Amino acid sequence: MLEGTLSVTDVETGKKFDERQGTFFAEMLNTWHYGENKTSASLTLLVFDLVPPGTKSNTIVQAP
Repeated sequence: MLEGTLSVTDVETGKKFDERQGTFFAEMLNTWHYGENKTSASLTLLVFDLVPPGTKSNTIVQAP
C-alpha cells in the first residue's frame, strides 16, 4: 500500500480487514473477495500480477 487504506472483504466468510499505507500483503487465493476505498482520501496500490506464460486471465472460474 503506497497511500491510503484498502478495505478488503472475503465474500465467502464475511471477514473484513483493512490494509494501510506502508503495508505489504498477498492477495487471497481460492475465494471471492473485493477491495474498496471507504475514505475520501486517495488510495494508491502497487500490484504485481504473476501468471504463467500463455494464461489469458488470473481468474479461475470453477463450475458449481
